[in-house]
Order: sequence, then C-alpha cells, then structure tokens
Amino acid sequence: MRSQNWTVIPASWSATQRGEAIFDEIICHCASVDCAYQGMDKVIMTVGKFGLASGWVKANGETVKFLDPINPKLYKSRPVLQYEQQFSLLKSSSPSKLAEEIKGKCMNLGIEPYNLVIDGSGQGSGTASWLKEYWGDIMAIDWGRASTNMKILSEDKGLAKDRFPDIISEMWFAFKEWLNPDVCAVLIHPMIPQNPINVQLTTRRFSFCKGNKQKVESKESYKARNQRSPDEVDSMIMLPHLLRVRANVLPGLSKQTDSRKPVDDDRETVFAKQPAKEDALQLFDDDSYEGRDLK
Repeated sequence: MRSQNWTVIPASWSATQRGEAIFDEIICHCASVDCAYQGMDKVIMTVGKFGLASGWVKANGETVKFLDPINPKLYKSRPVLQYEQQFSLLKSSSPSKLAEEIKGKCMNLGIEPYNLVIDGSGQGSGTASWLKEYWGDIMAIDWGRASTNMKILSEDKGLAKDRFPDIISEMWFAFKEWLNPDVCAVLIHPMIPQNPINVQLTTRRFSFCKGNKQKVESKESYKARNQRSPDEVDSMIMLPHLLRVRANVLPGLSKQTDSRKPVDDDRETVFAKQPAKEDALQLFDDDSYEGRDLK
C-alpha cells in the first residue's frame, strides 16, 4: 500500500512571516551554504541576522510587539532569526576553490567562522575540511546522519530523535516550527524574492515511517517531481540547526499584539543595559533569555 504524503510547511506561512525584526542591542550575523557539486544544482549562500527582538514589522508596515507569555501586560523580547539575503556562489569542482570563495564572502560580510554552517556531506566534506584548517571552527552537517537528542521548542515533551529518523527531517521540521506564526522565531526579509523560495517551502513532502516518525522526502524525490533542485531552501534550513547546536537556542510559543500601548519606558528588556556585542553567538533559552559567550 502506498503511504500518504503531506507537505511540511503550510502554504500561507511563507507569505505571512515576511518582515523585519525589531532587534535589541545584541545581533549576531550568520550564514549557511548548500555545497552543490551535482549536475545543475546551485551553490547557495544564505545570510541571516540573529538576536533578541522586541517585535517585528510586517511587509505591509504593521508593527507587532511580543508579549510576555507569563505576564501579558508586559512586553518581552524573544530570540528571532531573520533571513537577510541569498545569492549564488561560483560553482567549482575544486573543494578548496569553493572554500576560498565562501571564506571571502563571509569576511566581506563580517561573518565569523563559528557562525557559518555548510553542507559537509559527500564532496562538501572537502570544502568543510579546508575551511576548518585554513580559516576557523565552522560547522559542517553530514546530511546522512541520524537526528539529534535535542528539542526544537521549549514546550516539546520529546526529543528530535523520537520524532524524526534523520537529520534532514529534523532540520525541515525545526525550520517549520520556528516559522510558525505562533512561534515567530524565523522571519524572511521582504527583499528576498518570494520565488523560488515559496514553491520550495510549500511543496516539500513528508510521510510517516517506522515508529510513527516523520520523514521528509529526499532531494532526489523532490527533483523528480518538480524538475528542479530545492537549493535555496536547503541552504535556509541549516541556520536554525546552527543556532540550536552552537547557541542552545530554544524558542517557545509567543504572544503578539499590535494595539497595546507601552506599559512604561523602563520595562525590562533583555541585555538592555549591556553593550552591543556583534558576531558572537549567545546562549539563550526561552525562559530566562540570559546570555553568555560560548567561546
């Protein structure tokens, strides 16, 4: 009997979650690269901005503030990853040549090695090895590995390994749950073109496999159905994984308002009295929002 398939991300979410975060003082810049060596696949770099945000401005100009889930009379900043831009890199059969281009782009954008994640599977392992040896401690993901023993949201009762059979499925559903309007931990800048991202986001399928786990279809299966590679979104889904692994980011369900007046100008905001600290991932959890350098 043929198993039933569903799409991972609801069609409306990729449109409603377009906007700009209202960041507090601390912002980290990060990037991900899908190292495509096969056929017509593209090498895509995604650049993001991560930090604590007090709210966001929708693409239509409407301002939304985050409320404290415990005390909805107050505002409370939340961890938000905003996707800023995407662009193609020069495709090369040489792992070191691609690595040099990635390093150069990151240095021009002010992105530190520790804040970069790349696809390190297959031939990508050569690119990852070069970057680690000649630049710094980048993160490489083997897309063939199993899922992790981490949570995705603070409300989760189980771990990713209990829900997904592999890391690809985990990354897709982590992106989905962060994108959820009720979580709002991911925003897509309106300047990023809607296509092909919207199509890739809303047409990737999943099915249930052994143990009632959710398994996202392979890249090869997607390409066979859609006649193109989902390179742009494959690059995007790695950034939440970087933040989960290296900064212990664990968002939770949010409450939002666009009609509330400020409670007072001195209301507590996270890191409000700390100096701006760029390009260093912080350790966050959704309850305390206290941060410290990992390195």
